[in-house]
Amino acid sequence: MTRFAVFLYLTIAFLTACTPQGANTEPVTLTRYDRDLQAFLQTADTIDEQAFLTRHHTFHPLYVSGILQIRPVDTTTRNAIAQRFSRPDMQRLLQGVDSSFAHTEDIEQQLGKAFSLYRRFLPGDTLPRQIYTHVSGLQQQIINLDTLLSVSLDHYLGAQFPLYRSIFNPYQLQHKSREYIVPDILRVILYTRHPMTTDTQVSLLQEMIYEGKIIYSQQRLLPDTPVEKLLGYSEKEWQWCRNNESNMWERLLQSRDLYTTDRFLIGKYISPAPFTAPFTQQSPGQAARYIGWRIVSEYMKQSGATLTDLWKNNDELNILKTAKYKG
Repeated sequence: MTRFAVFLYLTIAFLTACTPQGANTEPVTLTRYDRDLQAFLQTADTIDEQAFLTRHHTFHPLYVSGILQIRPVDTTTRNAIAQRFSRPDMQRLLQGVDSSFAHTEDIEQQLGKAFSLYRRFLPGDTLPRQIYTHVSGLQQQIINLDTLLSVSLDHYLGAQFPLYRSIFNPYQLQHKSREYIVPDILRVILYTRHPMTTDTQVSLLQEMIYEGKIIYSQQRLLPDTPVEKLLGYSEKEWQWCRNNESNMWERLLQSRDLYTTDRFLIGKYISPAPFTAPFTQQSPGQAARYIGWRIVSEYMKQSGATLTDLWKNNDELNILKTAKYKG
């Protein structure tokens, strides 16, 4: 073996050894149902029409009846879809999607890396075998079945998309961009695979830690995505939470809201809003989720638990105690 060959062999061996475990990218291809549907509406070829209906035999009826609210058995279904798509607002959304999502390789690659890590960290979970894209007319954002998930691309056209400003509040607009697609997909999968307890007496602390688990899991599955993006915060909102973390925790303890089961009050801390009312009007919305993420993060440091262990532990008091969180 020549010296060059030896050097090349050692270089490859070194690079292989330094490649982080789980850094592989799982092949993921987005099934562009949104494009196929437009082609279906324009074709006069019976064979092409049947090929479309065969290819999308699972998702098409769900889309027609569940999102467009059209009877899928109606003989005029095709005409009804075409009529819906001819509306000016739908045309603007379709054009926006065609322009913004001409290529989706970046989304597929990011999702492939996340799925690879998901299988490594949560091997007991199942992931959808097919990822579809559709245009909902700003209706349901993500549809998640056992083996199929579909994302409504018209929800991710950017904060400056003209149609959004007459529909969404300003605090919602920053989440309407391409970079939120994969985090949102993972959040929905985690919500589905690890649902919140149906106990009617769920406390604010339980809700906070549950949301903290979701955000922490996303962080492990998307290591290149800043946690403020996973929280849905701007840099200013993120800095506010960091600067006021101890104040928020003190407020929760003094008010004794931490153990409340009042759904209306819990909503003020957890639900999307321009700000978190029990804190201050300067706070970002859902700021209690930030505290939940901080508690879970400290718990994971103190316990050395795996993600699987984390999701098996439904004792929020144990998590809080183990975390030794002080705000």
